[in-house]
Amino acid sequence: MPTLSSMMNIPSLSEPPVRASGVVILRPGCPTEVLLMEHHNRLDFPKGHLEKGETILEGALRELEEETGINPTSIRLIEGFRHVLRYTVADRKNPSQLSAKEVYYFAAWLDHDQPIISTEHAGHRWVPFQPPFAIQKMTIDEVLTKLAAWIKENKHN
Repeated sequence: MPTLSSMMNIPSLSEPPVRASGVVILRPGCPTEVLLMEHHNRLDFPKGHLEKGETILEGALRELEEETGINPTSIRLIEGFRHVLRYTVADRKNPSQLSAKEVYYFAAWLDHDQPIISTEHAGHRWVPFQPPFAIQKMTIDEVLTKLAAWIKENKHN
């Protein structure tokens, strides 16, 4: 017999969530800037789904290089910062079904300015890393607000 959750297409807690990870890239300067990738209808951080057997950090670094051309040796990870967003999305194989999704974010300083090679997006932009943020409330603003508070609290630069 179908459950109320299944009839409403609400993902079951027993189903593993779709996992993705990404890196929030900060470029030192006055002001400090953050890298955002331009999709046709939204902005996002460089991120993507994990491949089989990959750790969340490995996936984040792979996606960073694939989406921006930034080699992981060109960044300094901000040790201790990690933020997770959890939400539901339409299932890629069956859009009428919802799936739970977890996106793990790391943050890093760009060691030196370099061209961004946007292979999977319409483009990119650097925006000031200055709270309060009003870019995209449910995702970008939350991650950047947490990162700004973490940096301030830990005096990390």
